[in-house]
Amino acid sequence: ANVFVSMNGYNPLVFYKYPDTLQEGLSKFTTKTYEGSGVECQTIPGDKYQKMVLFVGKFADWKRLDMVLKAAKRYEAKYPDCCTVIAGTGQPGDVKYYHEMAFKELGLEK
Repeated sequence: ANVFVSMNGYNPLVFYKYPDTLQEGLSKFTTKTYEGSGVECQTIPGDKYQKMVLFVGKFADWKRLDMVLKAAKRYEAKYPDCCTVIAGTGQPGDVKYYHEMAFKELGLEK
């Protein structure tokens, strides 16, 4: 199997474990989309998931969000109790590009 590792640092003073369970934490958030997508924001059904893959970063090609989404297609099919959470910002065109890649091109549902 091919493995791609992107070595990005993080600040442990900003990113740390919160006392909520994964399910409680996920249920506090709603999905977001780009303006004009026609897709409504939804509350994340946290009780459906036991595992989560999290991407935090700018929506830019050098961050390799495309690889995260392509991997999500594979592991979400194999592990239905796993969700992928994408958190970040970017240029409106980049946000639209990755959103459409996830839902239209790859057929991701979570």
